[in-house]
Amino acid sequence: MKITESDRLIQERFRDISNQIFTKTQKTYYKLKNFYNEGKYISKNFYYKARPVIKTLLPIIKDFLWVTWKITKILLIIASVVLFLAIIIIPKLISTQMQFDRKVFKFIENSFKI
Repeated sequence: MKITESDRLIQERFRDISNQIFTKTQKTYYKLKNFYNEGKYISKNFYYKARPVIKTLLPIIKDFLWVTWKITKILLIIASVVLFLAIIIIPKLISTQMQFDRKVFKFIENSFKI
């Protein structure tokens, strides 16, 4: 089979297009590979730079949470004591005070009777 001039031009054009696609694909591949390697380096670098900061912040955060928990426990104890006083003790005190007032009032009333 004889290759004609038009077939040869089509083959050359096809070869040029495939070479362009290959070079663009190769360039994109290397760009992505470099981007990946830079990202890996940046993340590794960030990890090693952030590690001491995290190590110094963790005890501070731990102490802060411990103090916050202790304050919360104290506030809960105070709230439960106040609630106990409001529900049980104060009404009893009021009722005994009223009984005492009635007794005093009766005593005064009886003492002034003639």
